[in-house]
Amino acid sequence: MISGVPGSTVATRPQMQLRAEESGGYVGSSESNGGPRIRIGCVDAGSNAIRFLVTEFPDANTQIALHERRLPIRLGHEVFLSGRLTEAAIRATVRAFADFRRTLDALQVRHFRAVATSAVRTAENSGDLIDRIARDADIQLEVISPQEEARLVHSAVAHRIDLAHGDWVLADLGGGSLEISLANAERILWTESHKIGSVRLLEVLSGAEDEPHHFAEVLEAHLDEVRMPPSLGGLSPAGLVATGGNIEAVARLASVPVDASGVQRLSTDALRATISRLADLTCQERIEQLGLQPDRADVVLPAAIVYQRVATLAGVEQIVVPNTGLKDGIVWDILRTTST
Repeated sequence: MISGVPGSTVATRPQMQLRAEESGGYVGSSESNGGPRIRIGCVDAGSNAIRFLVTEFPDANTQIALHERRLPIRLGHEVFLSGRLTEAAIRATVRAFADFRRTLDALQVRHFRAVATSAVRTAENSGDLIDRIARDADIQLEVISPQEEARLVHSAVAHRIDLAHGDWVLADLGGGSLEISLANAERILWTESHKIGSVRLLEVLSGAEDEPHHFAEVLEAHLDEVRMPPSLGGLSPAGLVATGGNIEAVARLASVPVDASGVQRLSTDALRATISRLADLTCQERIEQLGLQPDRADVVLPAAIVYQRVATLAGVEQIVVPNTGLKDGIVWDILRTTST
């Protein structure tokens, strides 16, 4: 088995040049000149959206995204209150995976992995979704643990930025959970998962968003459990790296420049200003005035407040936004295993 909605927008991005040491031992020089190309596909079935990526490695130093989609299928809708995936979300997801399968076949992708995170981990009827995807799309959807999720995100981050010279705090916020890790360039030293995803918070605080400032105050009360790695022992980390679609949206709203490697550096002052700006607007106003998509406009404020809390606890004045995440980590993991 291997893995969108028909007619959805397809985004392709220009080829990405990678440092030679990022290849993970992919191919030798003899293969890089007209040698075999590796095509890799992956799906990240998150709580707020489903992401699909097909990428190709023509050589050890070049990655080309052939096909990329983000589908606003909110698997986390009602799950964190009822404990069940809705039938509408299941149907939409199965249709999306069937379309992914057609794309994978058309592009002759042989290396593929599809994973699901917090919403599907939580849902008591997740087996129904998995069985229907297997039947209708011939794809095995794998429900991964928070630890595996953190490992894959670390792989993505380590291929984008230099994590040497100390221990870094990684904060990955999805729709259903927040994973905080302490890591260096080689491995994760400590990780902890919190049930504080942006969709989960939105569901729990439903109705409070009608009064934005009140919403922010109520949300603060739900963040008491967030903590830094105890192994820091009161020392400041080398830096804080934040991943997830919401921190990328906040960095864009703050007009933070993107460097040559695709990384942004968001100051905590700019983050606070953006939170204030978002809190002054209703969800509809964020769509109309800021150009946010509906499935981003309602979750971006709680997400930004979570990131602010993490930055405060970490004692940093800057957040590194690498613009990479779980799906990219899956790609690197597959590349590594196919290269050994």
